[in-house]
Amino acid sequence: MLCRKLGNHWQRPRVSIFIFSICHSLYGEYAFSWDSQIEAIQVLASSGNSYEAEEAGKVLLSGLEEGQVVFLLELLGEICLRNKRYRQTADYYLRASKSTGDEKETLRHLIRAADAYYQNGDYDLAAAIYDERYRRDGDEEVLFRYGCALLHSENFEKLEQVTFKDERLRARFDWNRAAYWNRRGDFEHSLHYLEPWIQRGIREIKYYYFYAQMQYRLGRINEALRTIALGKVMGYHGITAETTPLWILQMRLDWEQRYFESARKVEEALRERGELVKILLAKVCGLRKLGDRAMAWAVLEELTVLEKGVAEFLRGEIYIDEGNFSKGLECFRLASNLGGGIRYAARYWEGKVEAYLGNFRKAAAIYEQLLNEVTADGEGGNIQEFLKNILERTYSAISHSTFQNA
Repeated sequence: MLCRKLGNHWQRPRVSIFIFSICHSLYGEYAFSWDSQIEAIQVLASSGNSYEAEEAGKVLLSGLEEGQVVFLLELLGEICLRNKRYRQTADYYLRASKSTGDEKETLRHLIRAADAYYQNGDYDLAAAIYDERYRRDGDEEVLFRYGCALLHSENFEKLEQVTFKDERLRARFDWNRAAYWNRRGDFEHSLHYLEPWIQRGIREIKYYYFYAQMQYRLGRINEALRTIALGKVMGYHGITAETTPLWILQMRLDWEQRYFESARKVEEALRERGELVKILLAKVCGLRKLGDRAMAWAVLEELTVLEKGVAEFLRGEIYIDEGNFSKGLECFRLASNLGGGIRYAARYWEGKVEAYLGNFRKAAAIYEQLLNEVTADGEGGNIQEFLKNILERTYSAISHSTFQNA
C-alpha cells in the first residue's frame, strides 16, 4: 500500500529509521499515513537534516497521485532552496510544472524554476524558462526578469529585442543595464541608458545621482554639478532621505573644486540630518583629490571614532598616494583585521600593493585567502569571478618571473 511506502524502504536505513522514529512518536499506530510521512519530512528539514528529508521525499515520489506528486515536489524544492541548492530546486519545480494539469500552477512552478536557475548563475537556462513563461501569458514582470537574465549571460543580440509597454519597467530595465556597464567600468555605456530618463525629467532622484556619478568618473565635473542641481530641483531643493546622496556628492565636488564656502555650507546642513559617516567619507575623498593631506588627516581622526576600519583603509590609500607603501600596507592589514564591510577591500588592496611591488607570491596568498573568505561568506558569484581572474593573472606573473630568473 502507498501509505507504507517509506516503511518498506529499508535499503535506505538511515532515512527509514529517522522517518519511522519521527512518525511513530507523532502518530503511533498511524505512523505511515500520508500526512504523517509528509510531516516527518518537514520535521527532518526544519531540524537540519535536509539530506535525509530529501531522500525520504524521493522514496515517496513514485506511484503517487497527481496532487500528491506536485505537493511533494514543491516541498522538496523548498528544502533545496533553503539550503541554496538552486539547481536541484529548479529541477523539482520543473518536474512539478509538468506534473500538474493546472495552467496557473504550471506558470507558478516555471517562474520558481527560472528564479532558482538565476540565483545559481545559470542565466541561459533561466532566460529560456522566463521566455517560455512570458510567451504563455505575456506578463511584463516576467519579461523584465528575462531581460536581466540575458544581460547577465551577455546575450546582447537578444537583449536589444526586449521592449516594454510599461514605462516603469522600461526605466527599471535601463537602470539595470546602466548598473551592469558601471560594474564593467564602461561609464559611457552607463550614461547611454540613463540619459533618456534624465532628459524626460524622471521623478526618481536616484537616476540623477547615478548619472552625476558617471559624469564625475569621466572627469566631467561641470556636467555632474549641473545634474546634481537638476536632481535637487526635482527633489524641491530640500535635503531629504532621497536627495541626501546628491547633496553629499555636491559637497565632495565642492571640496575638490576649491569651492570651500559652498562645501562648508552644504556640510553644515547635512550634519543637521545625521549620516555623519557618509559625510566624512565624502569629505575626506574630496580633500584627498584636492591634495590637502592635513585637512584629510583631521577628518580621518573624527571618522576613526565612528568607523575605525574605514578610517584605516582611507589612511592606507593616502599613504599609497604618497608612495609610502610600507605604511599603506600596515593600514590595510589593520583595516582587514578590524573586520566589518571594508575588510574585503582592505585585503584586496593589500594584495594589489604586494603585486605592484613585485611580491607576487605574497599577493597570490592574500587573494587565495580572500577568495576563500568570500566563498565561505556566500558572497555573489561576480566577486568570486573577479578574484579568480586576479589570481590567474597573479599566477601568470609568478610563472613569468620564475622563467626569467631561471
